[in-house]
Amino acid sequence: MKRKILLLVLSLGATATHAAAPLSCKTLKSGFHNHQRCVFAGNSLEQAYRALRSRLVRENPTLAPVFPANLPAQSQTRTRKKDNGDCGINERTVEFKRGNGTASMKISGGNDCVAEDGYELRLRQERGKTIIDHHSYAS
Repeated sequence: MKRKILLLVLSLGATATHAAAPLSCKTLKSGFHNHQRCVFAGNSLEQAYRALRSRLVRENPTLAPVFPANLPAQSQTRTRKKDNGDCGINERTVEFKRGNGTASMKISGGNDCVAEDGYELRLRQERGKTIIDHHSYAS
């Protein structure tokens, strides 16, 4: 019985450690075009994306509605329009592609008061970790 409890505690600890796998990022380029490369210590594209999204939203809460909460299960393109009063229609397009051990997302949009901005994410699994290239653009 004690052995079963010990194995259960150890397996729960391993799950918690994997769920809280660290994300480390390095800025490669900054300015109107920013480029960060992040490494997630785990090979789950979904967990890596959620860790990056959480970090981005923590740094800039206005990005919460920009980045979907989860990676879509399959490739898709979605356009969302919202009336911003004097600024006209805010249109945001999300293009998502999924491959074998890879995923990419391109988000673009703007309105009459704000120049178009954009974000690109490329995730790929590589030897037990996930590499994320994150680009953001302002025009």
